[in-house]
Amino acid sequence: MNDRRNNLESQIAKSLAIWTHKDQVDKLGNPYLDHVFHVANAVKELGQDYYVVGLLHDAVEDTKNRKSLMSDIVFYFDKKIIEAIVSITKKDGEDYFEDYLNRVVSNKIALAVKTADAKHNLIRTRYIEDKITRKKLGDKYLKASRYLSRMNNRKNY
Repeated sequence: MNDRRNNLESQIAKSLAIWTHKDQVDKLGNPYLDHVFHVANAVKELGQDYYVVGLLHDAVEDTKNRKSLMSDIVFYFDKKIIEAIVSITKKDGEDYFEDYLNRVVSNKIALAVKTADAKHNLIRTRYIEDKITRKKLGDKYLKASRYLSRMNNRKNY
């Protein structure tokens, strides 16, 4: 029964991620879904909840209809997944380091997923041709990766 539920949750999360990101590309022109699947697969060994949140880690902030997507998430997933998605979703106007990352670290699933996300974003910045954008994003994701890794290490003790 649990395997069936996990499979169903995974399929729903994949469907929502595909629906949200299907026409999006990253700064390199690659399908944004490549990044989404990379992050989800990076945390998959931690458990089903991590994998689902990995699939949906950018979905709410990247959709034009946040309320509708959040309604679907609340309908299909349990409280742990909902709380992690709320924690990992950056709000409009929110300071990335002061507000957003401090909320992310308060949720262990969001923390693990955001750590994988920041590391993958850091790797991808190497390939950005515009030097100013590459430097700006590289600095941001390096700082975020270091901070999140430290927080992960503290939570694991």
